[in-house]
Amino acid sequence: MSKVEVVKYDPNWKVRFISEAEKLKKIFADNFIAIYHIGSTAVEGLSAKAIIDIVVVVKAISLVQPIEGYKFYGELGIPFRRYFSSGDFHIHVFEENNPEIEHNLLFRDYLRSNTAAKQKYEKLKIELAHKYPDDRTQYSMEKNAFISEIIERSGFKGLCLRYVFHALEAEYYIEHIGKQGAYKFILYKGAEIVAAAAIDEQLIIEKIVGTNHIDYMKQLLDRWILSENVFVRTQR
Repeated sequence: MSKVEVVKYDPNWKVRFISEAEKLKKIFADNFIAIYHIGSTAVEGLSAKAIIDIVVVVKAISLVQPIEGYKFYGELGIPFRRYFSSGDFHIHVFEENNPEIEHNLLFRDYLRSNTAAKQKYEKLKIELAHKYPDDRTQYSMEKNAFISEIIERSGFKGLCLRYVFHALEAEYYIEHIGKQGAYKFILYKGAEIVAAAAIDEQLIIEKIVGTNHIDYMKQLLDRWILSENVFVRTQR
């Protein structure tokens, strides 16, 4: 795994995004709706890992095919996402109306418009890069509290389904569900965890708990069970 290296903002990141975006528009062709530069490299003046994050919005996630020159990682922690990486670019593909799109754009736009938050995030990232130069997972996990704070400030209230990943999610899941479940999920409303669920190896929902969101989470999980193929699931 490559080292975690945070470098000074490079104006060329925007140029590289524009160039890659043109290629991706052609690749997704009739399935394409929109494309966005997200993440730290999309925020002018913000130090970042020199990797361009891109959101591609498509009409139908089921029609997404492998991209030549990119490695496919399935959902990689976010249900209904298709994630690709070339090393220099990370591509996050979502179907239109997926709240993850707004989640990414509001986080980006908040940092673009708030200098104090941008500087605080930069300081945190540099510190974590020095602390965890060989551990991308820990580097990412320790940014979660700051990211949640910004998401809350941004006003985002969308409902996002996620696989259990970091410590706070695991704590909520274990407290409300227990340790069972081959597939462990939590549901966010904005920056707040509001529900959790477990699905077994046979793709049967074992348990769902939450306040006012159980029915909605079940709808999402039923859709996930019906639509996701085995390969995509194994890449979580």
